[in-house]
Amino acid sequence: MPRIFTPFAILFLAFCLRAENPLIFHLENDSFSNNDREYTHGLELAYVHNHKIKDTGEKAQSLEFSIGQEIYTPIHQGVSFIIEDERPYASLAYGSVTNQWYQSNDYQALGLRFGMVGPSSGGQDFQNAAHDLLGFSRRSGWNNQIEDEFVLSLEWEHRHRIYETRNFGFIGYVITRFGNLHVDGRLGLQTRIGYNLPQDFGFVDLASVGHPRSIKSENTNHSFYFFADAHYNYVFHNLFLDGNVFANSMHSVKSKAWINQMSLGFALQRDSISLSYSHIFRSKEYKTQLKSHDFGSLSIEYLY
Repeated sequence: MPRIFTPFAILFLAFCLRAENPLIFHLENDSFSNNDREYTHGLELAYVHNHKIKDTGEKAQSLEFSIGQEIYTPIHQGVSFIIEDERPYASLAYGSVTNQWYQSNDYQALGLRFGMVGPSSGGQDFQNAAHDLLGFSRRSGWNNQIEDEFVLSLEWEHRHRIYETRNFGFIGYVITRFGNLHVDGRLGLQTRIGYNLPQDFGFVDLASVGHPRSIKSENTNHSFYFFADAHYNYVFHNLFLDGNVFANSMHSVKSKAWINQMSLGFALQRDSISLSYSHIFRSKEYKTQLKSHDFGSLSIEYLY
């Protein structure tokens, strides 16, 4: 986390623990697949207010606050010059506020994400510190990263439990994002099979809008299930690839319009703790990308 975010992160954690409400730790990293390229790191801490949602069929509401960071790098590590056919170095430090609505089998979220891309977001310092700690070599090309730019993104998501029994179900969802960071839309489907499915809305990654909470129910304090998730994403703009909107990027590549993603994983819940892990396979995101990318997504949540 960049230095500018450190005091805010400490206050954020202190508030969450004092409030005795759910705290969510979500990590995405390609070290799970022994890689260090493309979308290489994502980290988010989130807090949900008014989370005890009863299964009454009436509309309920919660509010989520989060802070996070994302890091993107090209494939080749040991060169300091621009590699024209590979993505630029880029990082993002952000905060977000998300209003969430629940009713029966439906979840909707409207979020505002704001932050900074470029050197001021601290991606180089964070990656260097992590690589030094783990004994990896430092990247040499951070001088060519995306320029400083304040980013603002309005994001909306709708999830619907299409069909569900106690041990099997389908969830459909649609996501749209609009701003100088992303302009895109996603349509996806998730299936779950296991024991005692929780009355929530399934696995989410860091591109989702918030973290849907479980609906409070007596029979979902213990659960375990496997899931598969697939979606198509149509991209109009991706700052991490297409470059800055309000500044002059040193380097950019042309993003692809259609991207597909498959996720396979498992989730378990016992009393107040839940854990999920997914391995994510993403198709090529820009025209000159050499190959598709995969990474892991780990989420740990204190629920009640």
